[in-house]
Amino acid sequence: MTLNPQQRKSVKKITGPCLIFAGPGTGKTFTIVEKIKYLIENEDKKYLPEEILVLTFSVESANKLSDEISKKVTHADLVTVKTFHGFCADILREQGKKIGIDPGFDILEPDDMKVFLHKSLDISPYYAGWYASSMSTAKDLSISFEEIRDYTKKLKEKLSDYSSDLDNIEEFAESQEIELKTLHLEPSGTKEERKETRRRKKEIKEFLNDYHKYRRYQDLVDAWRAYIKLKREKNLMDFSDLNLFALKYFRKFGSKEYMKRYKYLLVDEFQDTNKVQFELIKNLSIGHKNITIVGDQNQSIYGFRGAYRENLKKFKDVFDVGEKDTFNLDKSYRSSNRILRTAHKLILNNFDDPEECVEISNIEDIEGETVKIIETKNKDEEARKVAELVEKELEKGIKPEEICVLYRTHNQGAVIKQAFDSKDIPIVTSGSGDLLN
Repeated sequence: MTLNPQQRKSVKKITGPCLIFAGPGTGKTFTIVEKIKYLIENEDKKYLPEEILVLTFSVESANKLSDEISKKVTHADLVTVKTFHGFCADILREQGKKIGIDPGFDILEPDDMKVFLHKSLDISPYYAGWYASSMSTAKDLSISFEEIRDYTKKLKEKLSDYSSDLDNIEEFAESQEIELKTLHLEPSGTKEERKETRRRKKEIKEFLNDYHKYRRYQDLVDAWRAYIKLKREKNLMDFSDLNLFALKYFRKFGSKEYMKRYKYLLVDEFQDTNKVQFELIKNLSIGHKNITIVGDQNQSIYGFRGAYRENLKKFKDVFDVGEKDTFNLDKSYRSSNRILRTAHKLILNNFDDPEECVEISNIEDIEGETVKIIETKNKDEEARKVAELVEKELEKGIKPEEICVLYRTHNQGAVIKQAFDSKDIPIVTSGSGDLLN
């Protein structure tokens, strides 16, 4: 495989900021590896392998990049390829004492965090999952425990519109629940009485809505406070902590040492970065601005953890990125034109500005088969239909390992698995483990 014109241009941009939009199948990994190779082996020998830092979001992506780099790049073992969390953990083990972190900390994986909350704080599995997700999302957006706590206090203060005795607001809420049920049982009465009943129902419902919102936040605050205390006692850090404390170190002591160590920064999966991670990127490269970010603005798997579009705009502003620094990898080595056009028409709906949606075409201009849409009545019928289609392909001589079924939720996957089992079709499932793997 050789570089196509757009890939080649992006590879040869080795000074200053470089923004690469790379959709699935456009040779993203190949381009990244070729760029790292060119950074080291170009005629000016501008960068040493140990001066290059590659950051990515998932462990899978980091491992894949490391493997590919080792095949093509001289002294590949000296190039640092890490997930954000892994790199931040290294910083804290190296520098943590300066900000009060014991470098011997253990790391809580996302699923471990839920189990930890469930077992250590006696929280039900459902709420343990909800609290873990809420705390991680807040921290990824740079929202601190103190900010959530203060917001919760304001929610409680708002309840004084309904009751002056906030110390006993729980008892007041119970009485309002009882009164609301009683009002539903009262006879209709006169027109004025009915009007007053409706007014009172509305007032109670408004209070209960505000109260339940306050209660949800207060429960989160209580769990978060206990979680912080327990982590400190057991010397534990979750993924969001790693990012936050690494950023805290940079803000307190500066990042010149790391910019001097890593003279070129390359960030993969930029669409999945959050607010805190963007600040880390900035601290690691703002001094030299020798940075390449690679992302796909048409997809953001973990977009709920932060705001990718906001990060993209910030990147362009902070690093003064212009058209000469931006490259669209718009040739697919994987999908046919018919698949790509169909996908493009669907993805267009995600964009306020259609111009932002990059259209991709097949590198060899292969049209391919017509995309078929089959509608079924329910998920069980859908699963049976999928199993039938796969069975027909197997009868044609297609190898099982060449067939892939994608499903949107794990629940759908379970139903599809049953349909395959009923036909004795062996399958291998992937992606049901840790979210970040």
